[in-house]
Amino acid sequence: MTDAGKKIKELRIAKGLTQSELCGNFITRNMLSQIESGKASPSISTLEYISDTLDVPMGYLIGKQGSLTDYLKINCMPQIKKLFAGGQWQKCASLCRSLPDIEGDDEINLILADCHLQIGISNYKAGRLEGARKALRIAESLASRTVYNSSHITETAKIYSDIIASISADRIPDITTSVGGNYTKIHELTTYMQLLKITENCSYETATRTYDSIKLENPLYRTHISAKLSVSAGNYRRGFSLLSELVSRFDGESADAVFRFCIYRDLESVCKQLGDYKNAYEYSRMKRELFDSFGLKN
Repeated sequence: MTDAGKKIKELRIAKGLTQSELCGNFITRNMLSQIESGKASPSISTLEYISDTLDVPMGYLIGKQGSLTDYLKINCMPQIKKLFAGGQWQKCASLCRSLPDIEGDDEINLILADCHLQIGISNYKAGRLEGARKALRIAESLASRTVYNSSHITETAKIYSDIIASISADRIPDITTSVGGNYTKIHELTTYMQLLKITENCSYETATRTYDSIKLENPLYRTHISAKLSVSAGNYRRGFSLLSELVSRFDGESADAVFRFCIYRDLESVCKQLGDYKNAYEYSRMKRELFDSFGLKN
């Protein structure tokens, strides 16, 4: 039996096909039987037909080395790279998972981990926090399987996971992880969250000194920290004014759902300090509605 004939027979049986089903109207059953037994060599056109029917690369059938997984991966990698570069994370992940025996493939697991990280971040920004949490967990699990450096994936996933956990517990996360390299936007998110924590737990003087020493690029973050510092100094009316200004800027500056939740929470608190319980109730309602839309499960 030739290598091609042996591979054709193994694949046909694995796919649950009879010889007649594989032959179709292209070749005779007798010819296929001879090919599988090694008594006849298939023509190029026959190999093309069989490889298409069995959904495997023709190179695998006639190759002397390399597993089916290797050949499938070689065939799929250009499309995988195209989908990844185009930000089509779901399609890229699905194509990767269509490959057999990927458990021990470091490269595919790294790509899958990054895809799920990006899916998690996309869900986070859209306010689908339960979907984000699941995707981030998968990203961390996949990243742990590869020998490649995947710290940027695990650290970024942890930042977003910590923020989601804090929203579920209605508190500001205590994030200490720092992410370097090309993840400057994530690093700014980390710095912003740390500043929020400082404004609530430290004195006004300490919080102000810390804020003055750090340059936040995101204008929404800067305004929010300024509002928190005003509240920390006891200037609740200025804090309320800045927070209200942020609400008016939500749509124009594409504020994500978690940021909106934090602003509603702070407005509820400031309104209570001002004795404005009507608005405090209204912001509490808005905060609750937004929280319910996150779909978080305990």
